[in-house]
Amino acid sequence: MKSKPVKKKQIDEFLRKRLDKKGFKMNHHKSDSIIAQKEKILLYISCIGLKPDYLKSINEFTNSLFQAFEHIEKPDLKYSVLAMPLDFFQILRNYMSNRKSAWVRICIGFPEIRIYLIDLEQKKIIKKKLIEVISDDEEI
Repeated sequence: MKSKPVKKKQIDEFLRKRLDKKGFKMNHHKSDSIIAQKEKILLYISCIGLKPDYLKSINEFTNSLFQAFEHIEKPDLKYSVLAMPLDFFQILRNYMSNRKSAWVRICIGFPEIRIYLIDLEQKKIIKKKLIEVISDDEEI
């Protein structure tokens, strides 16, 4: 079954509204990443869309992952988040399973990286550790 494309902007707007309701202060919309802060919690969030050509979405994920590596160097960072449509989860899981041992090492080395799966229809966010993407324990 082919997933419906989702623009990166849709993910960004959904998250900004949700974070605003939770009292986070954020940077402007013109940035590539959302920088959100509330008290001592600092989040750097890179949004990823879902394109009809899944390889383009994987490339966008990879670019965002390297941004996340850069964000980790920021002082006071709680999490560097990769936010993506829920339908991208299985595509990403399949991609990562082909290189599982390398991804396990990345997950262990960067525990600050989180995945936010955005369900725009149900208006929900499912939060996961990066290691949970390759884990078979929990299915969506």
